[in-house]
Amino acid sequence: MESLYEANSVDVQIVFEFIYNEMLKDTGQTFDINLFDNNAILENEFREGNIQIIFIDSTKILELDSLIHPTARYVVQYGDSLKQRFLLLVKKDDPRRKLSEFRNGKLATCIGHLIGKRYLDVLLMQTGLPPTDRFFEEISVKQDVNATIVDLYFGRVDMALLPEYGMALARELNPQIDEELKIMSSSEPLIYQAVGFRYDLSEKVIDPIETRLLNKEPTKRLKKVFSIANISTFYRLTEDVLKETRALNEKYYQLLEQQQKP
Repeated sequence: MESLYEANSVDVQIVFEFIYNEMLKDTGQTFDINLFDNNAILENEFREGNIQIIFIDSTKILELDSLIHPTARYVVQYGDSLKQRFLLLVKKDDPRRKLSEFRNGKLATCIGHLIGKRYLDVLLMQTGLPPTDRFFEEISVKQDVNATIVDLYFGRVDMALLPEYGMALARELNPQIDEELKIMSSSEPLIYQAVGFRYDLSEKVIDPIETRLLNKEPTKRLKKVFSIANISTFYRLTEDVLKETRALNEKYYQLLEQQQKP
């Protein structure tokens, strides 16, 4: 796994060790949870079979499709909506009005928010601008959503990119945010993170986890640990759930190929 909303790494490890081991308590099996802050290492470990279950950005689920069990794939819901928009925020008093005017500026985003960055890449390339990594002079990747907003709020960066549920959490901490910041652009609703089981994981392991993972009335103990990670529930990851993410991903590679043509 890589990132969760507003949950520190120790909490995440405790939460998911409890979730998976609670689900497997009748089978006599247990899981160890490993946290990675680097997608490349996480993906490689999954490809090599050293990791059986992966919790990662939705775009990466697409790239790892051939290694994931055809039915054992799930999506996480945070807050009230399964799909949510990614917001590009600027300060209200910033005189710049066009995206192009922010070239060579500074962007703050959060670890694990690759789908949001992909949206911004597409937004830039659709207007003939280079993708995020080449458009901004500096990209600050924070451990939590609130830190991205704080950096923008105090003028340390020119823009902040975050999911709308993260914005809602930040408003709870600082109700004055809306007086200082505004939304310059927003994506269509997208899924954020997904869970995939390796194709070679046995059904006797998958079945008890899935039964509890998709249960819309989890135990009180499970509800409590879900709340620590701000998880509302899990759903099966279907093609309908994934369609916006897939379309965005395809558009990204199409635009990237066009820009790379001589």
